[in-house]
Amino acid sequence: MKESRKKLIWTARIVLFFVLVHCYLYPPLNLVQFGNTQFPLKEIWSQKLDGNTRDITIIESKSLVIVRTSNKIFALDKNQGNVIWQFSSPHVSVSAPAVFNGLTLFINDNQSLWAIRPEDGQVLWSQPLNSYSTWIPDASERIVLVNELGRYVRAYDTQSGSLLWSIGVTTGSKPSFIKDDLVYIVDYGVKAVDALTGKILWSERSVPVRSATYLDGVVYYTPGNKIAAFDVTSRKELWSHDLYTEPDSVTVINNYIMTTTQLYFRAYDRLDGHLVWEMPIELPTNPSAIDNKVYVRDSYAVKIRAFDIDSGQDAGSVRIAFPWFTIEKRDLVSSGNMLFFSRGNELFAFEK
Repeated sequence: MKESRKKLIWTARIVLFFVLVHCYLYPPLNLVQFGNTQFPLKEIWSQKLDGNTRDITIIESKSLVIVRTSNKIFALDKNQGNVIWQFSSPHVSVSAPAVFNGLTLFINDNQSLWAIRPEDGQVLWSQPLNSYSTWIPDASERIVLVNELGRYVRAYDTQSGSLLWSIGVTTGSKPSFIKDDLVYIVDYGVKAVDALTGKILWSERSVPVRSATYLDGVVYYTPGNKIAAFDVTSRKELWSHDLYTEPDSVTVINNYIMTTTQLYFRAYDRLDGHLVWEMPIELPTNPSAIDNKVYVRDSYAVKIRAFDIDSGQDAGSVRIAFPWFTIEKRDLVSSGNMLFFSRGNELFAFEK
């Protein structure tokens, strides 16, 4: 009798332990206030999926939210959250957002490149890849770019999937951007490549670049411990400023260049690069904006914090979960007046 009672007590303790752990890891979303300022968005829907979310891509023209888990792709209705279709990949993939070129959705699972019709998830073609670690930097109407193992940037035909050209790069993920008939590859500086032939038209050398973004004919990048703006038409650097540490990411939002480092979230003026504001945040990731607010994950994805985009003033936060140590995910994305983010296998949509 005593043995049965002991077993029952220990079983109850174990069950209670796992219940408490689950509640700690996945608490109810809790709006946190800074002073008298409440988080500026409200939840409108949530949807649980099969597997933890790794990346989110928005297709505005189709009102779709594309969500990638380890080996599945889900398409959800942007406004309601219901699943429209799903696609199962035969291979497990690392974090690599899907890319939409206006007609076709392109995804990779580190073994193959897939072209998918976004309306119904129909596979149009697939192309085997030559290496395990791959991601898709950009796609246009005619070509889709694939960075393979940080050693090559390859271009594939969007209609057939056939390989058009390949250019060797140094190790690491190299930002690449398509503009009209040119591809700009940011490696040791910036090089311009003919989009259809792969012929290198010009190259401006500098020190290694870790992160970059492109907008309106200007590449904003981080050569060494600097942040700089490079005009691709004049092929001249517009401005450059020294940094204490090289940023992990560079994003253009409104009139600002947002950078993330391990300990800071910073906003620089696009015109001359001067520092506008900075916030001490541990491991900020995925900055996204809605109107005059910018949202960012912090502290190993424990919270989503909101800031005034012009001043950097706190605008509230929402607690997500216990620290999530895979911080390279792209699972915080804005679209119009909506913000999408994940917590484990659950996707949330918040609205202004």
